Amino acid sequence: MPVVAVRSITEQELAVINQAVRVGAVKGSELPLLDHLDSLRVVRECDCGCASVDFEQLSHGQLPSLVADAIGETPGGERVNVLVFAYGGRFTALEIVGYAADPASLPIPSTVRATFDPN
Repeated sequence: MPVVAVRSITEQELAVINQAVRVGAVKGSELPLLDHLDSLRVVRECDCGCASVDFEQLSHGQLPSLVADAIGETPGGERVNVLVFAYGGRFTALEIVGYAADPASLPIPSTVRATFDPN
């Protein structure tokens, strides 16, 4: 992911993370406080053009933990995986994984649900 100008988290990114954590928190993970989500700053965007972003650049050897795993639908109807990572009690990344030829966009927050949902 290339470094971009630092920017604040968007309302849609915030809503997607909130919903993913609410419905898809990984059992046993150390979930950061949600109170500070609106103060997150994006430090990197994915170079493939998808909606994945990093909120912190970790040092070599620092491995983030998966704290939420969910699925959702983009405005175009594509089903995407929504992965939220944290390290040291802080959110570090939002990863949007699509399976179509085009880079995945953010899902509609209201469509984000647990990965085991049969729908």
